[in-house]
Parts: sequence; C-alpha cells; structure tokens
Amino acid sequence: MFKFEIIRVVVNSKCNLQCLYCHKEGANIKSEYKLPNIMRGLKFLQQFGLKSVGLTGGEIFLDKNIKQLISSLATEFEIFISTNGTTLREKDILFLKSVGVMRINLSLDSVNPEKYSYLTGAKSYVQKVLSVANFAKNNGLFVNLNLVVVPNMNDTTEDILEYCETVKYVCDRVSVIRAYSSPDNKFSGNFINFNFQNFINVLVKLSTQCEILSYENRSRSIKLLINGCYVYIKDYLPNLLHEPCLNCIYKSQCMEWIISPRLLSDTGEIRMCLYRDDITVNLFDISNDPTSENIFELTSFIEKLGESPVYPEFNFDVFGGGGKSNV
Repeated sequence: MFKFEIIRVVVNSKCNLQCLYCHKEGANIKSEYKLPNIMRGLKFLQQFGLKSVGLTGGEIFLDKNIKQLISSLATEFEIFISTNGTTLREKDILFLKSVGVMRINLSLDSVNPEKYSYLTGAKSYVQKVLSVANFAKNNGLFVNLNLVVVPNMNDTTEDILEYCETVKYVCDRVSVIRAYSSPDNKFSGNFINFNFQNFINVLVKLSTQCEILSYENRSRSIKLLINGCYVYIKDYLPNLLHEPCLNCIYKSQCMEWIISPRLLSDTGEIRMCLYRDDITVNLFDISNDPTSENIFELTSFIEKLGESPVYPEFNFDVFGGGGKSNV
C-alpha cells in the first residue's frame, strides 16, 4: 500500500493579511479544533506511514492554542509550519526550535514594499519577515520563503533578481509557486491566461545551475541557482491524465495534482486537494470507530493518493539553461 507520509492540517481560516491570490487552503474553518481529535486521528494514520505534519491556515499564529498544538504534535511527528511571519517574535522562533520544529515556510511575495502591500492588502511587513527569516536561519531552522507569482506584479526579470539578491543570506531556499485560479480569491481572472511555462523559461535563463528533481514519481521540481540564491519551482509538470484530475474543471489552472492532502482541523475531513470536496474521508470518525468498513474507506482513499501520476514528456533542452536532469 502507498505510504501516507505527509499531511497538512488547516488550523484556522483567520488571517491578518488579505492576499489577492489566497485560496484559503480550499477550506473555511468555522469552529475551534479539539486537540484530542487531531492527535487521535493523526496517530491513527501512523499505521499507514504518516511521518510529517504541516500546519497551515489562515495565519496559524493567530490561533491562541497554536503552541500547545505544535508541542503535542512534535512528540509524534516531524513538524513544519507555514506562516506569513508578521506576528512572530524571537521567542516564538526559539520555542519552535525547542520543540524540534525543523522547517518554517514564510510567505514573502515581493521585497518591494509597495508591491508587497498591494498583494497582501496590508502595510508592508517586508523588513519584519526578512528579520524573522534571518533569526530563524541563524538558530538552525530550515527557512523556506514562498514566493507566489502574480502576473504583472512580481514576474519580471528585475523582480526576480532583486528578490534573490535581497533574501539569499536569510533563507535556505525560495519556493516559486504559481498563483492558483480559484473561486475563493479576489484576483483569479488575471491568472487564467498567465503562461507559467514562459515564466519558468525566464528563471532558467537567469540561473547558473539548473537541475530537475523527481520525488518517487509523486512530484517534480526545478532547482535553480539565481544570484547566489537557491530557487525551487514546485511541481512544474501537470498531471493531467491522472484520475480524478482528468475531468476536473480546474485542471488548467491547478498546481496540486493530488500530492497535498489536507486535514480540516474542525471537522476531521481529509480532502485530496484544494478543489475537490467530493473526494474525502472523515479521519475523526474513522479513528474514533475503526470498523472494517471505515478502514476500507480510508485505505481506498489512500490508494487514490498513491496512484502513479502520468506526466507529459519533458525536454530539458528547451529551457536553454545550464545544468542537468535527474529524471
């Protein structure tokens, strides 16, 4: 059976930013979670291979019980967190280190204060996030900066070069993510015709190193070195032939392709991806009543996650960048 090694827990939906592209993790968390339910459910998944748990939102550090949740999960799992970093203090970073959190994903879509404010609907926190990243890195956490690419806002050569030059000493890598076209965000219409492949071509031509990474046929990424900064382009190849992606109405905009299941903290529902709320299981119900019928429902769901993706043929030479492929 496919090993269900990683899951994201959507802690909350509350956030102090209003990012134009936000997909809200495909969920609307309406009530506070109950820690025993989460712990029971995730520990139940250990028998199916679960090792790593990511915490996301919303902004997770607006949750009043977030440190208790992190501390409890860290006794059983490898933990990584996603945050916009705007509310983090040095003592919060030291807490994360003390309980064994190894990786922090920080959102930073531009190092230009005006563009940052436009994209996030808030005042500029650029210097704050850079300071948080620097402190976390200096204290031994792996720091990943998430850069969501928004057409006509942060997608030019100048934008990328400035970004890499600014962040290269405060992070371990930058993950470039295409903005999702989603009914939940405010800006989705502008994403539909965005040619992400052309944007990738630009990045590769800027790089001095380029490598294609493949992870057990589950995802493929491009690793680049730009201005001394390591840049990853996540899951750049579409898996359009893999059910249930084949007939999904969002497939032309999606960057998920069934690699990132999410647990909704309030209901216990596990969703296969951002968009499909019709293919789910309820982990809280199953772990509370593990009948053979419920176990079969869960294993069937996990098998869907484990189906081998079908990728299109990829010609590395078309990019014209320096490097190699290990695919």
